[in-house]
Amino acid sequence: MEPITAAALQALMQGLGERCSQPATLYLLGGSALCFMGSPRQTLGLDYMAETSTEAGHEFQKALVDLAAALQLDIDPREFRAYFAEIRHRVNGRGAPG
Repeated sequence: MEPITAAALQALMQGLGERCSQPATLYLLGGSALCFMGSPRQTLGLDYMAETSTEAGHEFQKALVDLAAALQLDIDPREFRAYFAEIRHRVNGRGAPG
């Protein structure tokens, strides 16, 4: 897999826009969000959360997986509550929950 770059994220977003017929919201998390905002920090994985309608969910997920494979990006979907519980534990100095 390739490191996440701003160009790769831009290509991913462009491809999702071209392939998805219904609206969806993609939330970039962690290092990939920082990269998208211009940070020079590199990251190897694209952590994300997505919101879609039931009808759009399958189309969006297939497009995301296909594009990530074509761009050689390692993607990692996150569940909202679990992700923020992990962050809360880290901020409180306890590490990730077991």
